[in-house]
Amino acid sequence: GQRAGALWFTLFCLPQQPAKKSAARRFSVGDRVACAVEDESNDYSAWAAGTVLAVDHSVAEDAAALVPGREWGGAAGCVPYQVGLDAGGKVLAHRDEHWLVRDLALQPEGPRVDAGGTRCLTRLVRRQSAGGDGWEAVDHHTRKRRACAAPDSEEDDE
Repeated sequence: GQRAGALWFTLFCLPQQPAKKSAARRFSVGDRVACAVEDESNDYSAWAAGTVLAVDHSVAEDAAALVPGREWGGAAGCVPYQVGLDAGGKVLAHRDEHWLVRDLALQPEGPRVDAGGTRCLTRLVRRQSAGGDGWEAVDHHTRKRRACAAPDSEEDDE
């Protein structure tokens, strides 16, 4: 997050026992991403554009100052990404998950809700292609797209 106390929240979202083997990260330094951040109301979240500044970023020193009784060495004191936002400021992504960080080419900035007004957290999305000439299925975890059939009217009526 971008607000006061954001590191505190990030630390408590980290796994209690980090994975022994770190999984390959989906993004690299310099990649353009959309991050889930608080919106202006502090009640909802939005996708904000940014650039990955660091991968497996250490927060161990700051974490030890906030929570001195816990061991923050190694993977325990790292977050997958530090992202510099286009609008200013930096955010930490506490997990490498599609519902927190997405490829900016596949997820534009804006509200983090779907057409029905519910939070947009799904990994797989069917949408009209960028040119508007067809439909595509997007996997926000693997960052792959493929052409697909348009939703039929029965699905839209449900």
